[in-house]
Amino acid sequence: MYIKYGATRRTDLLLARRDMHLLSQAHQHSIRGIRDKLVTRVWEITAVGQAKKVFRLPDLRFSAKVILATLEGTLANRTLTTAQLIESIPLLQLMVIQFAAAGRKQ
Repeated sequence: MYIKYGATRRTDLLLARRDMHLLSQAHQHSIRGIRDKLVTRVWEITAVGQAKKVFRLPDLRFSAKVILATLEGTLANRTLTTAQLIESIPLLQLMVIQFAAAGRKQ
């Protein structure tokens, strides 16, 4: 869902990343709050995976931040079209799962 939302609102996402420092403190705080909620949600998902022994990540919060940063970097890649991103959602979902599973012991 995050990729689909970000892909359809790419201009907003790119402007927010590039020009966030130009926003008022209140708006910056609001955006940081939204990002923190996203990190918390990814952290919750990885925590459930860890509890079920699907993932073995040493630092779940850090891992959640890295996963989101990777997705945001993908959305900000100007060589990818919105259509390509939306078509790639299943692949990106698989990549996120494999990313989280990388901490699993073999």
